[in-house]
Amino acid sequence: MIGTNYKICHECGSRMEPCTISRTFRFHGKEIELKGIEAYQCTNCGEQVYADKEVDMIEKLMAALSEKQSPAIDVLNLEETAEYLRVSNQTVYNMIKDGRIKAYKVGREWRFLRQDIAAYMNSSSNTDFMSMAAKGGKVNAEDLTIIKKEIEKRKSDNG
Repeated sequence: MIGTNYKICHECGSRMEPCTISRTFRFHGKEIELKGIEAYQCTNCGEQVYADKEVDMIEKLMAALSEKQSPAIDVLNLEETAEYLRVSNQTVYNMIKDGRIKAYKVGREWRFLRQDIAAYMNSSSNTDFMSMAAKGGKVNAEDLTIIKKEIEKRKSDNG
């Protein structure tokens, strides 16, 4: 509990006594109930205010929930896939055409499952880099060694 401290009500000017309350908050369509919140309640009009430390806690809680409210989108469009792979839209079209990545046609638009794109990235073999070299993206033996190490590192990190 808060102790013998008190505040003055900003509504009516009366004394506000410490109390413990529960409060239900709505957040992105969900209800979150917090119990045991330290607050002050006016003895005259019933106005309630949270203790300063509780305001800080509620703000931190809402900020943490906001960060978690933007999960990775599971279905990507062409532009999002190109951005995710850090390639051009044309490269994504080429990857669809030659079967390197799975894609689904929905109406006139292409859709990609994030897990399919991640699986492609994790299973990319040296042949992808060799085809890059064949298309003019010069890869020497040293580059290939670095690329192999990076692929192995990513596979071990994900597995």
